[in-house]
Amino acid sequence: MRSIFDETTSFEGVDFSEADLSYAELQGANLEGVRVKNSQFNYANLARSSFRHARLETVDFSHARAHFSDFSHASLKGCFLAGSFVESVFYDADLLATTFISGGAVAALQRADFTGAKNVAPDAFDGIPPDLLRDVAGIPPPPPP
Repeated sequence: MRSIFDETTSFEGVDFSEADLSYAELQGANLEGVRVKNSQFNYANLARSSFRHARLETVDFSHARAHFSDFSHASLKGCFLAGSFVESVFYDADLLATTFISGGAVAALQRADFTGAKNVAPDAFDGIPPDLLRDVAGIPPPPPP
């Protein structure tokens, strides 16, 4: 069953723990302040969604389309961000134990902004092809090949 929502949909403050939202159509949705633990957004369309101040723990975003989304001030502890986060914003986000590669999926982070992000592992972006890290702000540039 596919869930379809749009930019008028607000889930502000909802708890989605243990939920499987794989393939959900949540583009433009307001997910500010949501609590999500041990859940899946695999292949979900989250483009232009807002996760500001969300508390996400062990959430799998493999193959998700989350470009132009806002994760400012969110906690993404132990999450798998191996989807498309092109031009997404992670201002002051907590990325403790978050990974950007999961199985065969690799994050696309072109023009994403990690300014002020906390707990970013020194090797967090290792293994991501340089073209998928083009013009990323707020992280040190990858070492030359």
